[in-house]
Amino acid sequence: MKILPTKVLDSFFTEEEFRYMKSLPFLYSEINDGTFYDPIFKFRPDIQEKLPRSLVRRYLAFNDNPQFPDVNRILKNAVQKHFGPNLYIGASHILTAFYPYLAHSDAVYGEFGIDDKHYGAYTLIIPLDNFESNTVIFNEYSEKTKVVNVYAEGREPIYKIDDEFYNRYLTHEAKECMNHLSVETVYPWRANTCLAMSRYKFHGSDDFFSHGIPYKQAVIMWTYSPY
Repeated sequence: MKILPTKVLDSFFTEEEFRYMKSLPFLYSEINDGTFYDPIFKFRPDIQEKLPRSLVRRYLAFNDNPQFPDVNRILKNAVQKHFGPNLYIGASHILTAFYPYLAHSDAVYGEFGIDDKHYGAYTLIIPLDNFESNTVIFNEYSEKTKVVNVYAEGREPIYKIDDEFYNRYLTHEAKECMNHLSVETVYPWRANTCLAMSRYKFHGSDDFFSHGIPYKQAVIMWTYSPY
């Protein structure tokens, strides 16, 4: 495991590339995959009744699919331009989220390029518009599990997230889980910027749903590099 430093880049795509990427969820709307359940409901059963639909997010996956040669070329060129030739894309998609992700990591052995010779490098998030929402990046990380409640097993809580921060950003999260994490930084979703954070670090959305934001949309990539 290797933990890369968190960074934010401006103008990730060219203007022409960015316009094209924004059009894709609409051009290929019929092949977006949907998620109709989220473990948040076990913490907040009242949410199920408030959701305007049972669909909580949609994905348009690329992953070197030959159906998307232009997309895969654009993604590969942008990644190499900003990070060099030794950062590889393990998986890529456009996320349309109607309800926030719980805190999680994006890296376990055997997944999207991680093996004995390669580590999980960056998760890349490139919002497709300006959204009044944020990604919260935590200091804690794991290569054994992607979920916080498993990470927390056998650990003493550290109580680093105060009530003010929790009530501003994390009201969709179980407080018991958040008591095991501390905040590194908060990334606001601004069009064509790129958040690059270690795949091993826990991170998650703020509670944009409770703040009246109907959805948010971004290009997501999980990358890997040789040791």
